[in-house]
Amino acid sequence: MRNSSLILLIFFIVIGCTSARTIENKVPIISNPVPPPPVEEKLEALTISAVEEEIKEPEKLYSLSFREADIHEILTVLARESRLNIVVDPDVTGKVTVDLKEVTLARALDCLLTPLGLAYKRDGNVIRVSPVRMQTRIFTLNYLTTKRVGKSVTSGTTGGREEAEGQTSNNVSSVTVTTSDTADLWKEIEEGLKSISSPEGRLVINKISGSILATDFPQNLARIAEFLETIEGSAQRQVMIETRIIEVTLSDEYQMGLNWAAVEIGDFPILSQTLGSASTIFQMGISRGDFSAFLDAMSKQGKIDILSSPKISTLNNQPAIIKVATEDVYWESETTYSEGVARISSTPRWITIGILMGVTPQIGSDGLIIMDIHPSVTEKTGESVSAEGDIAPILDVREVNAMVKVMDGQTIIIAGLLQKRKQKEITGVPFLEDVPLLGHLFKKTVETEKKTELIITLTPRIVVGNE
Repeated sequence: MRNSSLILLIFFIVIGCTSARTIENKVPIISNPVPPPPVEEKLEALTISAVEEEIKEPEKLYSLSFREADIHEILTVLARESRLNIVVDPDVTGKVTVDLKEVTLARALDCLLTPLGLAYKRDGNVIRVSPVRMQTRIFTLNYLTTKRVGKSVTSGTTGGREEAEGQTSNNVSSVTVTTSDTADLWKEIEEGLKSISSPEGRLVINKISGSILATDFPQNLARIAEFLETIEGSAQRQVMIETRIIEVTLSDEYQMGLNWAAVEIGDFPILSQTLGSASTIFQMGISRGDFSAFLDAMSKQGKIDILSSPKISTLNNQPAIIKVATEDVYWESETTYSEGVARISSTPRWITIGILMGVTPQIGSDGLIIMDIHPSVTEKTGESVSAEGDIAPILDVREVNAMVKVMDGQTIIIAGLLQKRKQKEITGVPFLEDVPLLGHLFKKTVETEKKTELIITLTPRIVVGNE
């Protein structure tokens, strides 16, 4: 019975194991995804290499108070306190009175040595103190070597000259009007360098290569370098000047000249400055696109004729010469006597008739342009004949000198140069007016007088880069 029960128990155990294995094969086991570890665990798992910054010790500060102390004694104290080696040149002498509070070693040395004309140089833990010695530097200035000269001579001479057996008689009357403009930047640079340099310094300027060799103390060399940088930066800037020369034949109601109060161009005002009894210069803010409106406003008061429109570019502070003229010639005769024989020689004399204008722009630090303007208008109005038969021109010369400050792109107007012109107009009956002897009966000559006003406009523009 006991054996039967044992066999039955073993049988049920075997069947139970078989059923469990079958279920396991039919139903797959799906494993749930493992949740990510908490953020704290991730941070703990990361290994961060900490970068340790080297903490520099603050620079030691020194306080010094001496009255008429020998410089050697003060340097000895500094060497002991700073634990540095200070080597002093045998030529170092002098006494110092100082009262310094909490300054660095470099600052203390500057305050001690500079008034005595001394300098120091540090090499590791060694400081060498010696008198300041001259140094030599070569500077290069990129500028032309030319000397700018603009000159116009207008002259007239009448009369003659006679020489007879050692005696000379003169019967000459002349008038000369000279307009000149000269600029030599190198001369100005040389004068500026001499004012900066010390009496012991030495300057060698080579204008052809644009190099300057300077021998001087270091502080003066630094000032020379700053001076040349400023000069070159200013000199290399350019200004383009657009000029228009306009002649207005005035209408009958404007015979006294243009009425500038009636010239209105939008919101741009005309500012006037009287230069003399016969000339007036106007400064007007006109944008680049308003010149046609300016001409339209003037055309209401007369007939406009643009004689010339030259453009010229010039460096900052350098004169530009604008010339719209013709060269006329007259002859000056001279009579000489040699052994009873008279010899007459003629020499040509040239005069400039037209418009000559010298303009020098200067660009200010605020971007405004100062224009130094000197226009001269010369016209031949007739001729003069001397008793000896020499002919000389009669000239009408009108000049204006002005200095005006304008913005980039504004237009300067020079007006008030009035002139009377006589015109002859011949009218007649066609064909009949050409009949010999009787033609004058079929034509008439009308002489009229017109008054014109010459206007010169200048528009300066700063040239930037490679425009």
